[in-house]
Parts: sequence; C-alpha cells; structure tokens
Amino acid sequence: MNRNSHKRKKGRGGMFSTILVIITLLVTLLQMAPLVLMESSPTSNAPLAILGILYPGFTLLNILLWIYWVLHSNKSALIPLIGLLSTLSILGGYLQLFPKKEVTPHQTLKVLSYNVRYMGTKNDQTYSDDIRHFIRSENPDIICMQEFDYGSESFQEVIELFKKETRTQHYIFTRYYPGKQNSERIILLSKNKIIHKGSLSDSHQRRYAIYADILHHTDTLRIINGHLQSIYLNRRDNPVLGDLRTPGGDLQRKGKRIYAKLTHAYKRRAVQSDSLVRFIEASPYKVVLCGDLNDTPSSYTYASIKRFLKDAFRQAGRGLGITFGKGILSFRIDYIFHDPRIKCSSYTIHKGVHFSDHYPVTATLELKEK
Repeated sequence: MNRNSHKRKKGRGGMFSTILVIITLLVTLLQMAPLVLMESSPTSNAPLAILGILYPGFTLLNILLWIYWVLHSNKSALIPLIGLLSTLSILGGYLQLFPKKEVTPHQTLKVLSYNVRYMGTKNDQTYSDDIRHFIRSENPDIICMQEFDYGSESFQEVIELFKKETRTQHYIFTRYYPGKQNSERIILLSKNKIIHKGSLSDSHQRRYAIYADILHHTDTLRIINGHLQSIYLNRRDNPVLGDLRTPGGDLQRKGKRIYAKLTHAYKRRAVQSDSLVRFIEASPYKVVLCGDLNDTPSSYTYASIKRFLKDAFRQAGRGLGITFGKGILSFRIDYIFHDPRIKCSSYTIHKGVHFSDHYPVTATLELKEK
C-alpha cells in the first residue's frame, strides 16, 4: 500500500517536472525571440513584433524558473540560464546597475526630453506653469517636448513664457498634421543659435520629427526631436483599454481592436524609424536624438537607431529605465541617443515629476573641442 502510494507520488512528480521543463523551454524561446525580431522589420511581421513588449515579463519568469531549478539541483537550470545570458545585451536597455560615468573637462550640453501630454489641457487643467518651473530648475541647454498643447491660450504668449523662464532664445516647432488647425505640436527650444531647421514626415503626412542644427562653441550639432507612431495603449489615446475592465464587455471583440491598433502602429513606426535612420546616416554633423519613440529596448526601432547612436541611459543611467505608464503597463519608450564621438556623463529619469503620463529625461553630454 505504502509502496504503491510512493509510486503514484513519484509519477506525479515526474509528470510535473516534465510539464515544467516544457514551460521553461517555451518561456526561454519567447524571451530570446527579440534577438531575431529586432533584426526584422515589423512591416512584414507586426504580429510577432508584439512579443518585444513582453520581453521584461518573460525575463522575470525565466529568472524565477532558473531559481527553482537551481534549488532543486536540476540540470534543467541550464535552459533559462542560456536565455538570460543570451539576452543580457537587451536587458541593458531596461536596467543599469553600474553606470559608466566619465567626467572630463570638455564642453558640456545638457539635453531634456519630455512628452508633456498636452500639458493637461485635455483634462480641463494645465500644468504649463509646473512644467516651466521644473525645466527651469534643471537648466537644460536643449529642450525637446512632444504633445505640446497650449489649449485656448495664445501659442506665442506660451512660447514667450517658456523662453523667458527656461532662458532659451531660439525655438522651432511643427504641428503633427500641418493641414489641421489644432494646437498639438512638437517643439524644440535651444540656448544655442539655430542655423538650420526642418522636419520629417511619413506617407500619411504626419510630421514625426523636427531637427535643428545648432552652434555649440566650435562645433555644429544636429538635434532631432522625434515622436514616432503611438501604440495607443492608454485610456486617453485608446478608451478600449478602459472598457476591458467593465463587466460583461465583449473581450474578444475589444481584444481584436487592440491587436489591430498595435500591429498598425508597429508597421507605421517601422517605416518612420527606417526613414529616421537614413536621415541620421546622411547627417553632416554629430547627431543627438531625443524623444518619445513609442517602442521598447527590445524593438526593431531601438535596434535600428542603436546601430548608429549610443543610448545615453546605457552610458550613465542607473536603475530601472521606466519612462511611461504605471504598474504592469510601464515601459521605457522615451530616449536620448547621441553620436558615438560624444560622451554622456549623467542621465536621469525624473520619476518624481507627475505632470504627464511620461517622465522627463535629461542627459549631460560631453563634447571635445575641435
């Protein structure tokens, strides 16, 4: 009787281990998927590209599985270990424990990027004063803002207030859709003189980036402020997510709508990022790219840009690189990239600033004199 009971327990234990090995293999493969997907444009595999968003979750699961197998002295611990080690290069875009800060006596340029989410004007309130005060306290040389909205106020009056309080003399801007008379814009303010400016548009006539060539001592830099196609996964951009929580909702229908919006955004963003990378390649000057790319460090967009520019967070950031959202829907989608010939001595995600659903990011860049 006891012997039969022991056999049944052993059989159940063996079946559980087999199932867990299969789960471990599956999680490891899904965790490693971005290694391939980051090299393949979502224009042809948008559904698979969505796996990139889930990379942090699969990584956490694999860490737990690795701990489980190690505690049970099982060689299956090698499976998640392979996944974890092979994707360490991706993990660095999400988490930095030991920033590589290099302080040099060269000229510095402090850059700030912030998606200000209409400055609260869509919610019948305004954070314009708060945002200006925060920016003034940081004292950046370059300010890149996305979703800049001044509500019913005069654009020129708002800009003059920003210029005065942030001590910037020069600025450029564009509406996302020039043909539409709305107040939403992408804007760049600079303490340095702007000698040339322009914008980038996609085939839908959406302007997704502006750029300014600035004079910085004896050098000329091209500053790009980008805002690529939104993933529309917050309640303001896409009320569908809010509806998912309502009792009795048609989850399947709404899930399909979210999926369709995601794949559409991935395709649009892939085309925009390809165009942006070509523009960066063709630049006669060192490039600094700021903005809300609406893509994570395990994406095609990020990998494409990182081939030519350095990620300031990887150079001097610390901790978890979340710049958008709350709770489980938290991502790193706001960036400052820079030319490899430029060094980054400090990088900060200002997680105590809550005037938007994004956190502002700042970086101090060091440039050698010619």
